[in-house]
Amino acid sequence: MVKKSQDDIKNLIVGTAKNLFSKFGFQKTTMNEIAQSIHKAKGVLYYYFNNKEDLYVEVLSRELGEVQGELRKILNNAKLSATDKLEHFIKKRIQLLKDVPSYSEIIRNDLIEAYNFTEQITKQFDDFLKNSLMSVLNEGEENGSMTFKDMNITVENLFFVLKSSDISILLKTEYKRFEKTVNSLTDFIICGISSRTM
Repeated sequence: MVKKSQDDIKNLIVGTAKNLFSKFGFQKTTMNEIAQSIHKAKGVLYYYFNNKEDLYVEVLSRELGEVQGELRKILNNAKLSATDKLEHFIKKRIQLLKDVPSYSEIIRNDLIEAYNFTEQITKQFDDFLKNSLMSVLNEGEENGSMTFKDMNITVENLFFVLKSSDISILLKTEYKRFEKTVNSLTDFIICGISSRTM
């Protein structure tokens, strides 16, 4: 019998926790259930994670890391214009985030009670969003396809619109129903940025 490495065990814990968190939510999932699901003593979980909050943050961090990796592919695609990058980025972001139940749960529960323990990872993800928007808009301004009165205010406005859309779109269970809304919102943003000075 091959002994599992520490990384294998940690990945097993995180993968199992991800499945249980997505199925039952953070509040209703216990460390006991996670341990039972992987046929390990609960102490094994505490060897890798201080508490359930730390485990949840690890799950969220990995999920958002995968989202960022996919979005970076768009940003680094030299074949796309700045306008196309922005359009693909906005649409892909929503499509990817709808498959990250822990992110939707944070949005839902932050409206009710603060998940303070996720603050650092969500701030990192927000910073990634702002930096990505700034990068694409800078590229558009440099090649003349976009013009702004104030780049920072434009980025903040776009950030606000995208984060606000998370609440109304990601909390819906039927994404297909809202796909037209996402496309219309994206078209509206692209049209506004491409055709007039902000």
